[in-house]
Amino acid sequence: MDDAGNNPLEDENHEQEEQAASSDSEMDLSQVAHVRKMLKAAKKGRKAIASALTREERQEIKRERTERLTAIARPLDIQDRDFFLGYALIDIVNPHDGGKGPNLLPSPYQRPYSNKQLKNLRASAGPDGSGLRTTDHEHAIVIAAPSNLIDETQLSQSPYGPHRRVHWLPGALEDTMVLLAGFHRQKTSEDVTQEHQKEILKIGAQVDRAKSKGNATKAAELEKMLEKLQNAMEPQVVWLAMIYDREGILENRRRSGPALLKLITNNRVAPQPETEDHELARVFRLAYDGGAQTTSDILRYITTLNTTRSDAYRRLAHRGGDFLSFVISTRRSSHFDNFFTDGVKIVAVQTELWGLISPILKFMWNQLLYICCNLPLPPNEGPTTEEATIQLVSLIQRSHEATYISQPLLDTLVSLADTSFNEHFSGEFLRIGIKDDDYYQSYCDYAEDILSSLREAIRESQLKDPGKWTPQDADVALSAPSKARLILLKHDTLHAPGAPILDNPTPLFSPMCAAAIIDDWTTCSNSVFMVSSWFMPGLTHIHSILTTGTSDKSAFSSIPGVIRHFLEYYLGFETHAEWSSLTPAVIMTHIFDNGDEDEDVEHGKDIVESVFSVLIRLLWRYREAILRPSQRLLPNIRQGKILARRTDDEAQLIQHVSTTATPFLKLWLKTLARNASTREKNVSPRLD
Repeated sequence: MDDAGNNPLEDENHEQEEQAASSDSEMDLSQVAHVRKMLKAAKKGRKAIASALTREERQEIKRERTERLTAIARPLDIQDRDFFLGYALIDIVNPHDGGKGPNLLPSPYQRPYSNKQLKNLRASAGPDGSGLRTTDHEHAIVIAAPSNLIDETQLSQSPYGPHRRVHWLPGALEDTMVLLAGFHRQKTSEDVTQEHQKEILKIGAQVDRAKSKGNATKAAELEKMLEKLQNAMEPQVVWLAMIYDREGILENRRRSGPALLKLITNNRVAPQPETEDHELARVFRLAYDGGAQTTSDILRYITTLNTTRSDAYRRLAHRGGDFLSFVISTRRSSHFDNFFTDGVKIVAVQTELWGLISPILKFMWNQLLYICCNLPLPPNEGPTTEEATIQLVSLIQRSHEATYISQPLLDTLVSLADTSFNEHFSGEFLRIGIKDDDYYQSYCDYAEDILSSLREAIRESQLKDPGKWTPQDADVALSAPSKARLILLKHDTLHAPGAPILDNPTPLFSPMCAAAIIDDWTTCSNSVFMVSSWFMPGLTHIHSILTTGTSDKSAFSSIPGVIRHFLEYYLGFETHAEWSSLTPAVIMTHIFDNGDEDEDVEHGKDIVESVFSVLIRLLWRYREAILRPSQRLLPNIRQGKILARRTDDEAQLIQHVSTTATPFLKLWLKTLARNASTREKNVSPRLD
C-alpha cells in the first residue's frame, strides 16, 4: 500500500478487468458482424435456390407452409380419425344409455375378462367407486355408434371438455351400439353400483304398484327417491367415451393391420361363413393336414380348389413367404385354427416385419414343441453349465424333427398359456422384450401360474377326453412340467442362433401372446421401414420395383431383411484384401482374425449373425422409447403395389426401371437440396 493509501494490486486488477471488458466488447462486435454476414449469405442462397425452383415447386412450398401455419394442433393422437365423431358422456351400465339411446352390445372380438385387471380396477375404485376416473380422457371408453342417430353438434372434439351427454335422435332405442374398448371398466362400474341397482329395481317395482293402485302421492314420493338414487349412481356409471361411426370403424378394424382386439381372440371367435377368413382357415387346416407347409406346396394345392378367390390366394402364395409357412405350421395345435386368416395381414407382416421378429417367434414356437415332444431332458436337469445350455438349445431347435409330438398335450399347454397370458399381462402388451420391472414381475407370476397348474390341467384333459390320450401321450406328459420349468425359470440363459436374448423373457407361444407381439410391431412398421432404409437408401422405390419383377430377382422378401443383406455385403470392406473380387456368399465362409490372441477367430457368417442379433435386440429394446414416438411423427410410407403374381418378362422389368429411376433420382436430389438449402450439384446421390 502506498503513502496515499492505495493498493497497487487492486489498481492492477481493475486495469485488467477494464482491458478484458474492452476485449469482450470488441469480440461481441466481431461476432455480431460475423452473424450478419452469415445471415446475408444465407438469404442470398435462399434467393438463388428459389430462383432455380419451378413455378409448381414454389406453389407447393407455399401450400405446405400455409397448411403448417393454419393447422390446428391436436392434443392427442386419435387412432382411426377418419371415423371419429367426437367425445361425449355415456351411461355404460344402465340399458340404452339410461333409457335414451341404442342398446350397448359387447364387441365380438373383445378380450376375455382378466381377474387381475378387474382386481386392480376395483382397488383403484374404492368401496364407493369414488376412485373411478370416469371423465378422464386417458381412461375414455371406445364406442361404435350409428352416426345417423346422433346429434353431432353436441359432441366435443376436445378430450378436455366440456363434455355433454349424447343427444340421441328419434329411432335410437331400436338400434344398437358396440363397446369396442372398456368392458373391464364397465364390469367395475357394475360391481361398485350393485347396491344402488338393486335398490333402484326395488323402488321401481314399488312405483309401478303405487300407480296401479291409483296412489299418485306415494308414487311421486318414490319417484323422487328413485331420482336421488340415479343421481348418486351417475358418477360411477357415466363415462367419457370416444364415439366412432359404427359402420366405418367396424369395417376398418376388421381389415386393418393393427387390429389387436381381433387378433388376440380369434382363436375363440371363428370367422363368419362365406368370407375369405373362413375359407383361408379351412385351406390352412387342409394344407397342414396334407403336409403342405411351404409356399410352393400351398400354391399347387390351392390351384386345385374351385374357388372364386384363386387370384387372392395366388397373391398370398407369392407374397406370404416364410411367415405364411409359419402360420400354417401353427395348425399343429387346434387352438391356432383361426390364427391369422387374413391374407392382407399375412402379406403385410411378411413384407414389413418378418425379418425382424421371426428369430424370436420361431424360437418361442420351438420351445413349445420341445415341451410336448418325446425328446429327452438335458443332463443335470437344467442349463447349470454352458455345455448343458448348449444341449438344451440344440434340443429345442430340433423339436420340430422329434419322432413324436403329443397333440392333446400341445392343445392343453397352449390353452393354459393363453389363459395365463390374458390374466397376467393385461397391461404389459407393449413391454414384451423390453427391460421393465413391472413386466418382469408379471412374467414371474405368469411362470409360477403355469408351473403350478400344468399337471392339474393335463390330468383334467385326460379325464375329460380320454379318447384323445394314448399311452405315448401320457409318457410325453410326464416330462412336460420339468421341460416347462427349464424354459420358464431359466429363460435368460437360452440363446438360439439368430435369436437374440432380449432384455426380459418372453412368455410361451400362444395365439394371444403372438398376436400381441406382432401387433406391437405392426404399429411401429413405419419406424422399422425408416431404420431399414438407412441401410438401403431408396428402399421405397426399390421395393416398388421388386414387387413387380420375378420372384428370383428380389434380394429380400422382408423389409428388415435389408439389414442382414447390408451386413453380408459390406463385411470385409476396407479390411479384407480380396473383398472386391469375392461374392458375399464366399466372404461368409472366410475366417476373420483381428490379431488379438485372447479372442477366437470367427467365420464371416458368425460375425454377421452376432451383429444382426445385437441390432435386433436394440430395436426391441427401444421400440416403445424411440420407434413408437417416431411413428407418430412419420407420414405413411407408400409401399409398392403388390400384384397377384410377378411378371416373368425381364425386359419389362428393365424397361420399368429405365423409365422410373431417372425421375425418381431427380426428385430425390431436389428434395435433398431443398432441405439442405443448397444447389443440386452439391448433393451426392449416395449410389455406388
